[in-house]
Amino acid sequence: MIKAQMLKEIDYQTILKLMLPLDAVHQVEHDVETFFNRKHKVSKGVLNAILVRSIMATGDKLFNEVYLRKVAETFQAEKIKTVVSAIEYIERIHNQEKSLQNKQRASAGEPDWMKDYMKDLGTLQG
Repeated sequence: MIKAQMLKEIDYQTILKLMLPLDAVHQVEHDVETFFNRKHKVSKGVLNAILVRSIMATGDKLFNEVYLRKVAETFQAEKIKTVVSAIEYIERIHNQEKSLQNKQRASAGEPDWMKDYMKDLGTLQG
């Protein structure tokens, strides 16, 4: 419930600053503002969830208003109208993507723990 309350209350600028590097914030901020200023049939919290999902899905790549609208269409197709259902959807998709990555690693002959091991090894050497 804490996540839902946060998404209802936080503004998109704060989400951008928390989830993206500063240079990326400046590059996507205008598109995000344009998206948020459009009339939507969902609450501010769901719009924030759309933004969070967009950032998670693109990773280190930039996105624009068109991409945000595509994610919004996906939410609409999934009949997501509440912040709680948006969070559940994001978590479900995130877990599916994580599972797929683990399967791909396993099929490539790389153990599940290899990524963490390599990260720890780099920390020890650096």
